Amino acid sequence: MLTKVILENFKSFKNKCVFDLQATKYQALQNTNVKNGAVKGALVIGPNASGKSTLIEAIRLLLEMFFADNFTLNILYGCLFGQEKDIGLEYHFKFGKSSVVYKFGANYGGKITYEELEVNNKILLERKGKTGTVLYGNGDVRDMGGKFSDSVLLFRKCFFNDVFAGNRPVEMLIDFLKNSAYVNMHERQILSYSKGPRLITDADEKLISEVNTMFSDLNLGFELYKGKEKSISHIHNVSGDAQLVATTDNPIVFFKRADMNLHLPLIMESTGNQALANIILSVYYCCKNNSLLLIDEFSSGFHNKLEEVIIRYLMRNSDKSQVIFVSHSTNLLNTTLLRPDQIYTVDFRPGEGSFIERVSDENPREAQNLEKMYLSGKFGALPDYSYEDK
Repeated sequence: MLTKVILENFKSFKNKCVFDLQATKYQALQNTNVKNGAVKGALVIGPNASGKSTLIEAIRLLLEMFFADNFTLNILYGCLFGQEKDIGLEYHFKFGKSSVVYKFGANYGGKITYEELEVNNKILLERKGKTGTVLYGNGDVRDMGGKFSDSVLLFRKCFFNDVFAGNRPVEMLIDFLKNSAYVNMHERQILSYSKGPRLITDADEKLISEVNTMFSDLNLGFELYKGKEKSISHIHNVSGDAQLVATTDNPIVFFKRADMNLHLPLIMESTGNQALANIILSVYYCCKNNSLLLIDEFSSGFHNKLEEVIIRYLMRNSDKSQVIFVSHSTNLLNTTLLRPDQIYTVDFRPGEGSFIERVSDENPREAQNLEKMYLSGKFGALPDYSYEDK
């Protein structure tokens, strides 16, 4: 699981900032929201344009650079209002008793300037520019100078060339990352790094059946099914119920409401239901696999209560997975849903950039109303919008 991210000179984060996911002293929701010393979920909240999505992107960048084909860094990843120095990113993971720390830096031209991989306090990989050394499993240290591009991660090259074959912590890290997904609810964008389908339109009947079991557990009042219909318009029966049947030669996904006999093609459903259909397979995979689920604009299209239901489901049903999500819904600042050490504020300070604060650093009591405290300004990162009628 991801336990910490340290970022510096990355987009709006000019100064070194720490995103710490290690569980603290709180005992609330210990059995559902904490695993192996790390929190299983993190809510990132704050004003518009404060750096919330950038924090998500700093984690997503590792996934893109490791698994995406032909991905390259560019100047837009550097802090454009800071000094021209290297982007610095550091990721800490823990799997059982094993720890993995990976660091890399890049310059404004998108060239990798350094890398370091440390497993259980032993450095396995070091790189500076185009020179690097790797510690093999048999104890050999090999010079990798000149054998890799300065725009590609040496860690990536070594792993896919079986340099770390048999190194269980490294293999667990790659499996964790490979099962992960990034979802942007507003843009309806899903990036998947595994072979399994992430779009409900690509799911087979068995997978849709399992998703319907989730819907039943969530008590949402409808189910999905995939069919191929060739009739047209509406068919009214004696009871007055209506069934909309689409004209198509290919199977499409329908929503079926429990309270009436209405089958509506997904494309004709509400924005919220389409958003739910877009994200539901990512939620499913997060619960079934060890993975990281990144969700930007989580509040886009969802009622506040639906957000609560999905987060509660993830906390209760994901075993060794994590979800990190951005939302503007202050009702999620609720200690029956999330612990104080699962809530983070991001604020932007002119000239200094984005900063991360953890609500638990203010030592609120578990019974306190965190939403009320946030809206009163206790935790900062509250937009100062004021308007008076003239």
